[in-house]
Amino acid sequence: MAQKMPPIENVGMNRSKGSGVDLPDSDVARASEEGAARTARHEEALAERLRTYYSELVAEPLPDQFLALLAQLEAMEIEK
Repeated sequence: MAQKMPPIENVGMNRSKGSGVDLPDSDVARASEEGAARTARHEEALAERLRTYYSELVAEPLPDQFLALLAQLEAMEIEK
């Protein structure tokens, strides 16, 4: 019967998620930093697009139906 060997710890190594490949800690840290930088760039790009969309949206005139509804609400407030 074969003897069970105790687990060997890979000091300074990390197993990349799902890849089955051992990576040195420095590579894992660098990949993590690169991923964080990429995420920050994507978030900034998204934020810029949202700011542009919002500024274009608020610059558009209100539809006539909406203006009519606002006028009705104001008239109701005056009657109170």
